[in-house]
Amino acid sequence: MHAPLLYHFPKVQNFDAIPPDFRDRFTHQLAKPSRAGGHPKGPSGAGGLLACPISDCGHIGYFPDRQVWDQIAENVWIGVDQDFSPDQFRTAESLTWYYPVTMGDGRQWSIPILNPRSPQFSLPCCDKLLMGEWQRVTKPRYAGLVNHCEALIGHITDAVSRQDETGMTVDDDVCRPIIAAAISHYYHLTLAELSTIGIFSPEVYMGAIAAIIDLEQVMAALRGARQEASGELNPTDGVDALSIIDAGEQEDAPATATTPPPCSMTT
Repeated sequence: MHAPLLYHFPKVQNFDAIPPDFRDRFTHQLAKPSRAGGHPKGPSGAGGLLACPISDCGHIGYFPDRQVWDQIAENVWIGVDQDFSPDQFRTAESLTWYYPVTMGDGRQWSIPILNPRSPQFSLPCCDKLLMGEWQRVTKPRYAGLVNHCEALIGHITDAVSRQDETGMTVDDDVCRPIIAAAISHYYHLTLAELSTIGIFSPEVYMGAIAAIIDLEQVMAALRGARQEASGELNPTDGVDALSIIDAGEQEDAPATATTPPPCSMTT
């Protein structure tokens, strides 16, 4: 089995010489000279060090016929084996609920639900008795993810309230980091590595965002608010504007391998 993803550091001969910004991604055992396997030189045309950021990496070597390489910084390259499976990058985090979404690389990735009001909320949390009321609280290290999700929900809700369809589009520069952060919860991959894999594509951004915010829950909440405000049984004005979001490959309902509670207590 070949390593699913590698870094190449031209003219670097030992682990300690890896640029500091990248060194924390590796261990000494997973770094080898380019000549260790495959072509004696790396994608830069020079020898150097090849390093794999995951523990079960397989065979480390430069094989240009089966790898795609991007230069992401000065003297830093990332290469992806074209036959890898997303499962090779799974972290130790459990994922109770997710949407399977086909991303720009053509593979299906498990996208966690970051909307804390969704009954299928994916992130670890706990119930706390605060001011006499039980509240479900996300664990602190995930607060940033939830805040990003809340901001997206607010953006969409405001656009629906204004019945402003042009406001339903989320800027690509906003989509990419939160999609990468969501995927990185379940897969041991950074934004730069996901870029080299090729998951980012305008055709799939809104499908991934719809999964992250649990669009079905957002729509249900909006309809409920309209119903309460208007007294109508099935209020739809404005809410249907959400249909202009292209859900891409998002499935109709979250998938789960078992029947765990909506919120996992794993850390």
